Amino acid sequence: MIPPLRSTPSRSLALAYWRQKTARRAAARPSASNLLDILLDGYCVLDEEGRIQHTNPALESLLACPAHQLGGRLLLEFIEPSCQTDFLSLLELMKYSRSRIGPLEVEMKTAAGEPLAVFLTLAPSPNGGRELAQVLLRDVSQWRQVQNELVAVNLMLEQSFTDTLEGWAKALELRDYETHGHTQRVAEATVQLALEIGYRLEEVLNLRHGALLHDIGKMAISDTILLKPGPLNEAEWEIMRRHPVYAEQLLRQIDYLRPAIPIPYCHHEKWDGSGYPQGLKGEQIPLEARLFAVIDVYDALRSSRPYRPVPWSEERTLEHIRQQAGTHFDPEVVKAFLKMKNFD
Repeated sequence: MIPPLRSTPSRSLALAYWRQKTARRAAARPSASNLLDILLDGYCVLDEEGRIQHTNPALESLLACPAHQLGGRLLLEFIEPSCQTDFLSLLELMKYSRSRIGPLEVEMKTAAGEPLAVFLTLAPSPNGGRELAQVLLRDVSQWRQVQNELVAVNLMLEQSFTDTLEGWAKALELRDYETHGHTQRVAEATVQLALEIGYRLEEVLNLRHGALLHDIGKMAISDTILLKPGPLNEAEWEIMRRHPVYAEQLLRQIDYLRPAIPIPYCHHEKWDGSGYPQGLKGEQIPLEARLFAVIDVYDALRSSRPYRPVPWSEERTLEHIRQQAGTHFDPEVVKAFLKMKNFD
């Protein structure tokens, strides 16, 4: 049988030390009210009417209003009219679900009327009674400002990049003045046709880039072939047919331009499989390249060239495109193009 422990001086001292240490820890542990005082986010409790009952220093700072002036005021007073319906809906949802709801981005204003953007979160009040909800408000005004600045910088970079692409296209046209303006015209017309068949506005950027760069591979073709006034022989045609491959090899090294590759690489493919450089057939050809092929041929026939000084008429050009549906062109794309031209 194990004898009971007897109190010894050393054991008494150890127990006293442990009680003292535990008491110090309890005294040092922050209370709920202390935590609210040091909380960086604004906090308040709303009663059943949506009036502010309790606040913390962060909320007073956020709304630029002392606690004695906040008490009893409707939180709705500080919320912009455009966001009040969303806030009330969130409050109702929290009330009936009895669960935490949010965060919701809300436009607010300070007591002085200064604009304020916050993430607002609601939770049921644990005290019950007339207290309906706890509200946490996180200031995101600086975050939004940074976000807006990043968007502005991104748009500026996007425009700079587009300007660079257009510069490349114009540099190519300088080698062959007979095609002056062709690149810009086909880029705009391709975007128009894409929107006609259902592309969304945000989807056409890569398509436009591809149209601008459709002949970039010709930078690798010598002037003796590119600018030859007469017909090309078979050997010269073999070299000329390599320009889509050169375009693909150039653009695939640039991450930003990889989505634009289908037009430069595939715009000489034909619906019946007789095109180049891969001999793709039907829907094997990317849709953007099928769109561009119609636009490219239309603009070429409507423009003067060394081998065709007099452009074709509008009627003759559109009839040619109609006749090439199912051989050179995707028949459905031709239908959409003729509808766009009011020639269906």
